[in-house]
Amino acid sequence: MGMRRRIFLFYTLSLVLSLVVLLGVSSLVVQGVSRFYQERAVPAADERSAQAQEILGQWSESDRDWRTLDRELDRQGYQLLVEFNGRPLYSSLDQFQEEVYRRLSGRAAWPEEGTLVLQDQGMVMVGRRCGA
Repeated sequence: MGMRRRIFLFYTLSLVLSLVVLLGVSSLVVQGVSRFYQERAVPAADERSAQAQEILGQWSESDRDWRTLDRELDRQGYQLLVEFNGRPLYSSLDQFQEEVYRRLSGRAAWPEEGTLVLQDQGMVMVGRRCGA
């Protein structure tokens, strides 16, 4: 009877220890995966986007000094693209940013008043509509 009891205790302790090790390893894997995706998550609109919205909201439609507006937005980390009838009038975007803009702007519903913020693939786009 003593040998059976020892074998039972050995297997019981082995099973409990195996489950504890499995729980520890799975916990580390879940933490690693969640940290990986959190680092690559789309950033939330921060105070820079709020400041860019404010700059665009205060900008007068009659003012055509795009370079000054571009410099003000550049201080917030944003570039400027001005379009008229789908053709660019002024742009400080690089090629990659223009491709992302084309993809995002196709689904944008620009409001008549105020600004719109769109986010995709780690990029934040702030824009507004002027006139028709």
